[in-house]
Amino acid sequence: MKPETEAKIRAAIEAERARSGYPPAAAGRFAEFGQEPLPVDEYLDPKRYELELERVFRRAWLPVARSSELGEAGAFATVDVARDPLAVVRGEDGALLAFHNVCRHRAAQVLREESGVVEALVCPYHGFRYGLDGRLRSCTDPDSFPAAFDPAAVRLPPVKLDEWGGWAWITLDGDAPPLVEFLGELTDELANWDFAEAVLVARETHEVEFGWKVGVEAFLEPYHLPSIHAGSAHPLLDFRASAMDWFGPHSRMATAFRAPNAYAPDGPMGREAAELGVEGFARLNQVQRTTNMSYLVFPATVFSLLPNHFTVFRMLPEGIDRTRFVYELYAAPSASERAGEFYASLKPRYARLLEEDFENLPWIQRGVRDSATTGVPLSHHERRIRHFRAEVRKWVGGG
Repeated sequence: MKPETEAKIRAAIEAERARSGYPPAAAGRFAEFGQEPLPVDEYLDPKRYELELERVFRRAWLPVARSSELGEAGAFATVDVARDPLAVVRGEDGALLAFHNVCRHRAAQVLREESGVVEALVCPYHGFRYGLDGRLRSCTDPDSFPAAFDPAAVRLPPVKLDEWGGWAWITLDGDAPPLVEFLGELTDELANWDFAEAVLVARETHEVEFGWKVGVEAFLEPYHLPSIHAGSAHPLLDFRASAMDWFGPHSRMATAFRAPNAYAPDGPMGREAAELGVEGFARLNQVQRTTNMSYLVFPATVFSLLPNHFTVFRMLPEGIDRTRFVYELYAAPSASERAGEFYASLKPRYARLLEEDFENLPWIQRGVRDSATTGVPLSHHERRIRHFRAEVRKWVGGG
C-alpha cells in the first residue's frame, strides 16, 4: 500500500469519528451513485439473475483453489461456476490447468469429489479416460462410433487460468483481460499480507438460503455490528469509524479497532497471540495494524484482513435465493510450535460470527419479497453497497 493511500485512509477514519449527521457531500466519492432506495427487483428478477450469471460470473476472474493444495501431478479441485462444472488439475509438467468437468461423450461429470489426486481423468459412466492435460487417451470400443468421431481430437474444453496470491483463478471468458489487470490496485494493496505464504487453518462450505447479492452486501457495511454481532465483532470494531473507497469494480473498507493496540503484544486481542509466539504479518503499515481491512474482489469474494490472520468468503450463486458460501481462515506464517493453539481458538469465534449472519440473511431474502417493500434505503454506513450495485448494473448491461 502506498504511503499516500495509508494517509488518506487515516484521515478518512478521523473524519468519520468527527462526523455529525449525514455528510453534506453525500458521502464524498459515493455521491455519484445517488441516494435513492435500492430497487428490490434486483434481488428477485429471474431474467436479471440469468444475466448476472452470464455477464458477471462468466466474465470475472474468480479464485477457486489454493495452489499449494494442488502440489502434485493429478491433484485436483472442482467447482461449479454459473452452472458449469469445472476442474483445476495439476498437470504432469507441473502447470495448473482448468477444464470443463464434463465428459465429451454423454456429458457425465468426470471428477465428482471436491478434491483429490488421480492418475488420469476417468469418466465413471462409460470409462472415457482423459490425460491430465484434458485430452482423450482411450475409450471402450472406439470402433463402435461413426467415422466422424475422432478420439485424437477429443478433449475436455479448457478454461482460462492464472495464479496470484497463492490461489488459482479462473474465468469463463476467453477474451477476459489478464488477471493482474482485472485485480488492478488490489495487487499493491494486498501485498503486505503475504497471501502465498499464509497457512490454511479452516475451510467450511455452506449451502445457504439467500441470494449472492444479499450475502455480498452483508460484508460491505459495518452498520449491523451493534445488533447481530453485539457480543462478537462489535466490541472490537468501531462501526462509526470506517473509511471506504473503490478502485474499478472492487472496493475497500477499513474499520478502526476500538483499542488501537488491539492486536499489539499488549493489546486485548494480541496478548494471547504473543504468549503463544504468533508473530503476525511482518510488513503491515500502521493502518493495517489498527483496522480491519475488508476488500471486495468483484463480484463475490471478500478478504477480511487482520494483523495476524485473515478470512476469505467466496459466494457462488446457485439460484435466486440460494448460494454456495465458502469460508476459509488463514494464519500468518509462524515458527512457533504453539501458534496452532491460537489459531485453533479462532475457529469457534468465526463459527459464531457466521451463525449470526446465517441466522439473519435468509430473513432479508424473504423480506424483499414482501409486496409492501418497494425499495431498500441505505444509510451513510452502507454507501459501499451503492458502488457494488452500480458495478453489477454496469456488467449486466454489458459494460
